[in-house]
Amino acid sequence: MRDLATPEGVVAHMSESTSRDDWNKRCEEVVAANEGGYPNFWFGTVILSGLVDETLGPGSSDIKITSI
Repeated sequence: MRDLATPEGVVAHMSESTSRDDWNKRCEEVVAANEGGYPNFWFGTVILSGLVDETLGPGSSDIKITSI
């Protein structure tokens, strides 16, 4: 298992997502590994970097994030 408290671990973990459901499940795993919240680097490393669109396809960054 990757270290989901580091940017490198989170990027590697999230980049293996295969669907929106899988992405959401992995988000929950990241939150659980970070004391119930997204890590401070989440927005820049995952959202602004384009990782969502690279992983799930163009327009995927429209995924609704319900808690940060």
